[in-house]
Amino acid sequence: MMYKAIIPIVLGLSSFFPSALADPTCLSPSTPGGVASKNACCPSTSSQGEDPVDGTVYEYKCGAYAKKDYLSGGTASSALDCARQCAAQATASQPCHAANWGPDNNECHLYGSGFGQRGDTSGDWILLVRTDRAAQDCQDAIDQAVGVEKVDCQTKLNDKDLDKTKAVNAEKTACTKQVNDEKSACTKQVNDEKSACTKQVNDEKSACTKQVNDEKSACTKDENDRKSILGRRHYTVYYDKQIDWIKIKNNLVEDIVSPHLCYELCALDSTCRHAYWQGNYHCYKITENITTADLRSAPGMTVQTAIFN
Repeated sequence: MMYKAIIPIVLGLSSFFPSALADPTCLSPSTPGGVASKNACCPSTSSQGEDPVDGTVYEYKCGAYAKKDYLSGGTASSALDCARQCAAQATASQPCHAANWGPDNNECHLYGSGFGQRGDTSGDWILLVRTDRAAQDCQDAIDQAVGVEKVDCQTKLNDKDLDKTKAVNAEKTACTKQVNDEKSACTKQVNDEKSACTKQVNDEKSACTKQVNDEKSACTKDENDRKSILGRRHYTVYYDKQIDWIKIKNNLVEDIVSPHLCYELCALDSTCRHAYWQGNYHCYKITENITTADLRSAPGMTVQTAIFN
């Protein structure tokens, strides 16, 4: 591309015109006047450089001024305006070789040959010196090269931003997938463990229920016809059977924790004909003769009745 051939020229010119690639420069037409012009020329009190003005190279020096009676004095809105006033008198009978520009009051003083240069500690002046060197007319090539480079640079920056965005999005997608995979695996593990735990609980519950039922069946097998022997007395136990309340109300013995102890109390008493035990630890010893005809069902109650022979 053509701009690649122009770049060496631009770089070469920058050694002669340090401000050629700056935007804006001290004596550039695009530089505003007043304090903005001073700031462009003098970022520091010792700044200096060169810029072309109407085909001639001018040097500018901050913190310096020309010392001699000036040819003429007036005002200028910018350093460039003051330099152009000097350039306009370059071929006069008393040609201008330098100018002092004061940004604060926009003063412009023109000086002839033989001027002396002094340091300006106040920073109020910028010294502009006309050289004998002609400015090379390559600004268009420089502007074109700089413009192309700016576009190319911006394209590269955009490409880098796009690559960075793609990389961030790829990492984000991979991270999201990893999190979702780990979450799914964790959820599956929890569900599997929950299912296994539920199965274990149900199995143990079923086994426990079976054991209770087996023991209950063994305990209640032939319960209405079971005979037990305590000492030398024989008795038959009837489960979930109770006697008419009138026959037992006056024969209470409290705090008997088991039916067998209740039966034992009756067996040891020769006058006792049958024993009646309730789940609230109440035991009744009854001396009246009782038969199975006197028994009635007691659903939902923990009761047992033993009839002695």
